[in-house]
Amino acid sequence: MSNSGLKLRAKLEEALHLEGPNIDLPQRIASQIIDSPYLIKQLGDDLGTANGLRQEQEDQARAVERHAQEQNVPIAELRAVVVAMRPPADHQPFEGQAAHEARAAQQDLMAQMEAQRVGLFRWYREQQTVRQAQTSLAEQQGQSLAALAQQLASTQRRYKRSFVARPQSSSESEPGAEPRARAGGATGSGAASSRGR
Repeated sequence: MSNSGLKLRAKLEEALHLEGPNIDLPQRIASQIIDSPYLIKQLGDDLGTANGLRQEQEDQARAVERHAQEQNVPIAELRAVVVAMRPPADHQPFEGQAAHEARAAQQDLMAQMEAQRVGLFRWYREQQTVRQAQTSLAEQQGQSLAALAQQLASTQRRYKRSFVARPQSSSESEPGAEPRARAGGATGSGAASSRGR
C-alpha cells in the first residue's frame, strides 16, 4: 500500500510539473549559482578585465610597430626590449600573506580597542547623567526644604502677630476669672432652664 501511495504521488508531481523529492541536488545548486546575479556580475567583470588587457596589449604592439617604422629600427629587437621592460610575473602569490595577516590582526585589535573606548565613553556619559540627576534632585530637595522652612516661619510670625494684636479684656487678664465666667454662665443657663420648668 505504501508503494502504491509513492507511485501515485510521483505521477501527481509529474502531472503538475512539480519538483520531486529526488531532485539532483548538485545540479540544482550549480544551476542556482550560474543564474545568480552576483556570479553574472563577477563573470562580466572578469570578461571586461580580460578584454581591457587584450586591448592594451594590442595598442602596445601597434605603438611598438609604429615606433620601429618611424625610427627605422628592427622590430624584433624593439619588441624584446619592450618585453624586458615589463614587470615580471609574480610566481609567489603568498609571499606577503604573513604581513597581510599581521595587518589584519592589528586592525582587529584596533577595532576592539575602539569598541572598548566607545563603551567606556558611553559608561562615562551615563555616569555623568546620573551625577547631574542626583545633583539636581538634591538641589530640588534643598529648595523644597527651604521653602517649607520659610513657610513655617511665616506661619509662626502670623500666629504671633495675631496673638499679640488680639485685645485682652480685664476678665481674661485675671487668671481665674475665665473659668468662673464660664461656670457662672453654665449655672445661669441651668438656673434659667430650671426656672422655665
